[in-house]
Amino acid sequence: ESWGRVLSHTGYQELAAYPDHGHAHAQQLILAQSDGRVVLSNRIPPQPVTSEKGRMALLPSENTTNVTYTLELKLVEIASALIHLPQDEFDLEKNFSDYGFDSILGNQLVKNINDVLGISLNTTNIFNYPNIASLAEYISQNHALKELLEDTSSASIQQKYADQQPGRIDVHGSMRRKRKQRSVVLHQEVLEREEEERRKMDIAIVGMSGAYGSAGNLEVWWEALRSGRSLIGEVPQDRWAVADHYSEEKGTHGKTYSKWGSFLEGIDRFDPLFFRISGREAEHMDPQQRVFLQHCWHALEDAGMTAKDLAGKRCGVYVGAAQGDYLQQQTDVEDASVSWGNSSSILAARISYYLNLK
Repeated sequence: ESWGRVLSHTGYQELAAYPDHGHAHAQQLILAQSDGRVVLSNRIPPQPVTSEKGRMALLPSENTTNVTYTLELKLVEIASALIHLPQDEFDLEKNFSDYGFDSILGNQLVKNINDVLGISLNTTNIFNYPNIASLAEYISQNHALKELLEDTSSASIQQKYADQQPGRIDVHGSMRRKRKQRSVVLHQEVLEREEEERRKMDIAIVGMSGAYGSAGNLEVWWEALRSGRSLIGEVPQDRWAVADHYSEEKGTHGKTYSKWGSFLEGIDRFDPLFFRISGREAEHMDPQQRVFLQHCWHALEDAGMTAKDLAGKRCGVYVGAAQGDYLQQQTDVEDASVSWGNSSSILAARISYYLNLK
C-alpha cells in the first residue's frame, strides 16, 4: 500500500501487485502505468523574478534550496559542454553512465566541475552520486558555495524555465520527448568514441617465444597441437626421486599417487655471462628468472630486433608469475643475491635493466 501511495503521488496509474496484497510475501512484483509525465513537487524549478538590481533572482521551491537548484543548472552546463549534448536534453535523475560517461569522461567531468566551482571532488563521487540531482545535493551539503548564486544566477540560464508552471509537468521541457531519438544518436557517438580509443590501443605482435612442458619452443608446441601429441609424462629423474614420494595406493600418508606432469626441460642450462650475471648469482636465482630472461631474448630474435634497437627506448615489461619455493631450498646460503634472485618483483626489472629500457 505504501508503494501504491508513492507511485500514485508521482503520476503512475493502474497499479497492480503480484502476488496480491492478500498474501504475506517478502517480495512482490509491482506494475504501474505512466503516460511519461511525472509529478515531481520537489523538482519544480522556481519562477524567476526581477531583483532590485534588475537581475534574475532564484526563488527555491518548497523542498529545494537556491544553492541546490543553481548547482543543478551549473552541473548541467558543465556536463553538456563536455559531451556536446544540448542542455534541455539532460534529465536530472538519469545516471551519468546513461549519457556515455565512462571512467575517462568521468575523470574529466570531475576535473571540470572542480575547476568551475573551485571545489575538490573525488572521482568516486560521481559513482556514489550518479546523476545531476544527487551530485548537486551532495555538493551543496559538503562544500561552501556562498558565492555560487551570484556567479551563476544569470538571466540566460533561467530564461528556459520562465514559462514552466508548477504541478504536473513534463520534467525539464522537451527532455523526455527527445530522449529516445537522442539516446540512439548518443549511443552511436559512444560507440564511435570507443572504437577510436581502441584504435589508439592497437598492438602488433612482432615476436614470440615460449616453452610448454617438453616443447622447448613454439615450433615444437604447434607441432604437438597439430598432431595431438600429449606433453604429459612421468617425472624426470633429474627433478626428484619419484620413489620417495609416489605410491600406487591412493590415500597413503605422506605420498602422492601421481607421478605424471608436464615439465620444462633444460631449466638448469643458462649462460649467466651473456646476461652479465655472475655464475654464483645465477645458481641461486629462481629458475623462473632464468627462463624469463632467455625467452625475452628469443622473442627479440624472433622479431628481428637487437638489444641496441631498444636501448634507451620507452618500453613496458609485464609479467605474470607465481611465487616459487626455490628460496626455501636455500636456507643455509648467506648471499644477498638470493633475496632479489627469488623476488617476483625483480622479474620484469631483470630484462629492463639488461636492455636499458626506459
